[in-house]
Amino acid sequence: MFATPETVAALHPVAATVLESPLTRWWAEPVDLDNQRMIGQLPPDEEWPESTLPYRSTAVGLDQWRDHVLTMEARFRTSRAERPDNAISGEWWSTPLPSAALETSRALDDVGALELLLEEDSFGGDEARVWPVTVRRTPRVYEITNPTDWARLVDAYPLAVVESKRSDWFHTTGEYHDWFIPDWTAVADDYDAVHLTLHGYLTTPGLAIPLADNNGATVLAGWNPDATWWLNNDVAHVDDEPALWRWCDDHWVRA
Repeated sequence: MFATPETVAALHPVAATVLESPLTRWWAEPVDLDNQRMIGQLPPDEEWPESTLPYRSTAVGLDQWRDHVLTMEARFRTSRAERPDNAISGEWWSTPLPSAALETSRALDDVGALELLLEEDSFGGDEARVWPVTVRRTPRVYEITNPTDWARLVDAYPLAVVESKRSDWFHTTGEYHDWFIPDWTAVADDYDAVHLTLHGYLTTPGLAIPLADNNGATVLAGWNPDATWWLNNDVAHVDDEPALWRWCDDHWVRA
């Protein structure tokens, strides 16, 4: 419905006005290295641990992530051979999960971290801890501002996930392709972090994006707006003392 010419014509002035506002200029900005935050949300019916120190593994674990992806791919290949008509759901995201990679977002004036407000899948409760994150040196950051940026990343570091994404990404896009995601173990050799701008989030997720150097396509899935995934743990340091935020009257407030 939103792609029809009539709807596009009606919404175009609205979008243009929003993008011309000084309040949205940061939507296309690169990662704010001086203003990063990590959040931890308290699940319902649980209590915070006494220690405020965030648990962080010394290793990101991207090799284990890759092994996990390849194991999933083999399992889905076997399942499809046994039941070709069975549309089994798998892990639909294209982030470096599961691993110990750190995800951060920027703080805004009245928000502890953007992730508190803009998170694709939130399973937390009414309280959150927000830790400041210090970037220790000038990192090598890959910026995603549009579908082309994502496609170039996947083309440069391709990992085939033809079987494990087959059903999920068909339901998302309505298309069957040989699907690819970034091989995050290879990306980490050249980049310390990957950042998705807010503008990139509004233009890229959910699309079947064709690849130029590989015979297939990709989908950016499971990313939060302004999310930065840190692929090397020695670059971003999480401070010891977090701020406590609570959900109150339909918005987050600092406790």
